[in-house]
Amino acid sequence: MEQLGESDFERSIDFFFIFLNQINSIFTSLTKTLKSLGRLEWRLSPSFQPHDNFKDLRRLEFFRNNLP
Repeated sequence: MEQLGESDFERSIDFFFIFLNQINSIFTSLTKTLKSLGRLEWRLSPSFQPHDNFKDLRRLEFFRNNLP
């Protein structure tokens, strides 16, 4: 006789989805870490000029304010 409660199939499905969730969270954390390392590498590179972005914004402000 089958006992009341979850069957083996239901338990295996639950385990499968828990496993997929764990894999997804590991993948997400690795992706975030790799992105962070990429940004750090970019900032540590000799060609990184932190004020370049501000220069571009000032140029855009100038053109926006001086349009007819």
